[in-house]
Amino acid sequence: MALAVQTSRAGDAPALQSAAEVTNVSQIRLLASQKPTASYSFHLEGDVWWANPSSGTLVLKDDSGAEELEMDFQGQSVEAGQRVSLDGNGTITQTGAAFKLGARGPVVNNDGVHGMNEKSGAAFLKAGRNPIRVEWFNGVEKYGLEVDYEGPGLPRGKIPDSALFRVQAGAPADARRWVHGLDYRCAEVTNEALPDFNSLTALATGTVNNFDLGVMARPEHLGLCFTGFLEVPREGLYTFYTTSDDGSRLFVGEPSLRLKVIGRAVFPTPPLLAIGQTARQGDEGQWAAVEGKVTFAGEEPDGLKLELSARTGEVAEGLPNKQIAARVGLTDGTVRWHLRHVYHKLHVRSRTEAALKFLGAKGG
Repeated sequence: MALAVQTSRAGDAPALQSAAEVTNVSQIRLLASQKPTASYSFHLEGDVWWANPSSGTLVLKDDSGAEELEMDFQGQSVEAGQRVSLDGNGTITQTGAAFKLGARGPVVNNDGVHGMNEKSGAAFLKAGRNPIRVEWFNGVEKYGLEVDYEGPGLPRGKIPDSALFRVQAGAPADARRWVHGLDYRCAEVTNEALPDFNSLTALATGTVNNFDLGVMARPEHLGLCFTGFLEVPREGLYTFYTTSDDGSRLFVGEPSLRLKVIGRAVFPTPPLLAIGQTARQGDEGQWAAVEGKVTFAGEEPDGLKLELSARTGEVAEGLPNKQIAARVGLTDGTVRWHLRHVYHKLHVRSRTEAALKFLGAKGG
């Protein structure tokens, strides 16, 4: 892996850019960060061992290892047994046991009921105009919203009016006419979290120069959704900040990673593991098979409670994922991965469905 770091001189904006090429799955874990400060260039191929298109998640395996990844499939039909390539630029963020690649969902998620609170996130943007959406709501009493950014050659500061654009209403579809400003939509919010504004009846709509709360129809139990385009001078990684009371979310840019199906995967012959067998060091995350009888399946907060028995003994004895992992000598993430394979084999999508299917079969 080649890594080049951009340094900064006194008075310059913080150097958030680094250029690193990701060519295998193991690098993703090494480069992962809870708060990304770098964008990476992805050029890798691997086999899909498991996929859930509805959540944009898959398990990708190459010669270096296997990891659970979350990304925007962009409508691509992805399923287990395919060989895929991944190319483009994006950030890497660890989300629990998985890794989110690029911008999928909000770049900044500052939702919930709270006082003025700041959160941040980063996205790789192309030079020019990129779609941007900021959502905000207030429950009761005090309120506020501030939106800042920084990036290549830009120190942190408020997003200026001059960088925000909208398409003028009434312009022909094939001839966009750009004007400064944003479109906004105002709606009632009765819960303690941001709603789906598209499903709500608008109390007011219009245009505004910036992310301005002055267009509120009223100060309480109200939300605003601002949409438009952000113009940036250079391609690269940009960091965004929202400081809000109550919740806010910021979406920006378009998918910058391309997932392409290039063939069929050749699954390795899975070694048969005996129930209770301790895996050898380095075997975590490998394709494997185990035989036994499911004698109990149920849902727990931290995983599927599963009891699997065979002539030689039992595994898990109804224990949660972490204790199952400790018993059989695997990682918690590997146990979760094998349970997802169980879902695929049972043609179910959740722990509850697996339990209900087992109980229905047992009752029959």
